[in-house]
This record gives sequence, C-alpha cells and structure tokens, in this order.
Amino acid sequence: AIDGMGGIGKTALAYAVVDEALARKRFDGAVWIREEPSSAPGAVAGGLTYAGALNAVALGLGIHEATGRSSAALEERVAGLLRAQKILLVLDNLESAAQPQSEIAQRIAALLGPHSRVLLTSRQRFVHQVYHIHLTGLEPAAAGDFLRQEAEARGIDHIAAIPASALDPIVRQTGGSPLALKLAVGQLAYQPVDVVAERFRAVRLHASESDEYARFYRFIFLPSWDLLSQDGRQLLISLTHFAPGVGGTFEAIKASSGLGTDLLADRIDELWRLAFLEIGEPSISTIRYYLH
Repeated sequence: AIDGMGGIGKTALAYAVVDEALARKRFDGAVWIREEPSSAPGAVAGGLTYAGALNAVALGLGIHEATGRSSAALEERVAGLLRAQKILLVLDNLESAAQPQSEIAQRIAALLGPHSRVLLTSRQRFVHQVYHIHLTGLEPAAAGDFLRQEAEARGIDHIAAIPASALDPIVRQTGGSPLALKLAVGQLAYQPVDVVAERFRAVRLHASESDEYARFYRFIFLPSWDLLSQDGRQLLISLTHFAPGVGGTFEAIKASSGLGTDLLADRIDELWRLAFLEIGEPSISTIRYYLH
C-alpha cells in the first residue's frame, strides 16, 4: 500500500512498480483499477465499492459475463484465476471510494492466490495488515533539481539565475511534493521569489490546522488560482469533467469550456505555465490535455 498527500507521486510510483514487475516477468499480467466514478470499469455513482472493484477485476481478467453472475459465483471465478496465475492488481485512488478502503482491500486480498498480489494507493493512511509505504516527497537536493527542470521545461528562464539559497525556503516548505513544486514554478513566473517563498512559509506557520490538504490548497493552490484570468479559471473548472491522467482533446475541451479556438489556445498556455495543466504525448492525429 502506498499513501501520501495529493501530488506526492503515489500513482507514478505504482506505474513504475508495475512496469518493473512485468519487465522482470514477476507476473503474468496486471489489472489496473482507478477510482474514477465517471470512467473506471466497475465504478458506480458515488464511488467505487467492493462489488464494483470485483466486477472490474473480473473484466480485466477476461470474464466478460461478470455482470450476470451472483457475487459468490463471481468471487469464486475470480479467485480461481488469481490462484492459477500470477496477477498484479492495482487499486488506485482508494481515498474516494464509497466504502472504507480497508474493507475493499481486505476483501480483494482474500481472493489472491499464492503468487498474485494487490497494490493499493490512497491519500488516506492504511492501518490494517498491509506492507505500508508513506510517501513524504523528494529530498531537498532532488526537489531543487526538479524545480529548476520544471522551470526550464516551461520556459521560465529567469529561475535559473535565482541563487539556490533563495529557492531553499520554497523547496523546504513544499515537503518535496512534486505538485507543490510545479505550482511554485508557475507562481515564480509572475511573482518575485521572496513573495512566493513567504506564501509557502505560511504552510508551516499554519501547521496547527489538522488537515494537510486544507493547508496545501489554502497556501499553495489558491495563490496560483488568484493568478489566473477569468477565462483561465473557466477552463480549469471545465477540465475537471475529464478523467485525471487522461484528459480530453482540444475539440472536446473547447466544447466543454465554451471558449473560442484562439482564446482556448491562449488559456491552455496560461494553465500550462502555472502548472495546472499537463500535455500528453502527442500522436499523429491529436494531443490530450489533462489536470495533474
């Protein structure tokens, strides 16, 4: 199980684990279930349940008549395949499931055979019998390198001239969160380094707040939001209609946001520079845009 705050790299680590495991032939295959109610197979309105996860696993294993079976019969069929093969199941973003994540995890784990495994990710800590990894972010040196690399990639050239000592407060206050570092880069494109550093310092000054996500959004996300134009905010909100990590095409986002072609192109650039938006690998025919 991998847990940690949003944007810390849980899903990226899970992808790396799956790629490495399959490359080394530790498993015959992998089934990935992401908690996205609008798009994930087996998901239901209001969030993933054990029944939805079971159905999604069954579909991933090639049991296409899964929806017509009773729960007990489906469990038996899925368990049989998981015990006969070496399968890696991934349940991603369990914090937004409709049932307690520990309940879903325990019931799925009970179906595993001697060689199949399940990898879980969540913003909520796992407290039951799992091998548990809590991600806390990049080390300071790596975080500084990441910040400068992001600035270079986004064409924010003046950051390269900022002394490392001036960037250290930002690096420290982000806790090494890649998402927070990306947002810092976006803010540095428009504000002096001391102003941005003071904003990030406020995250620690208000550490008495019990909810780390509230601190993150209040003192890191909201300053970036304040820098957006009104049309940029409209585009950002419209992007929430698309699956994380998948996003939509230019035409789909244009229809969702209601922005004209030229204006949309400008606002995409605005969101990209502020690190709200990511651009997928381009294909011959299209490019997809998505939120982190």
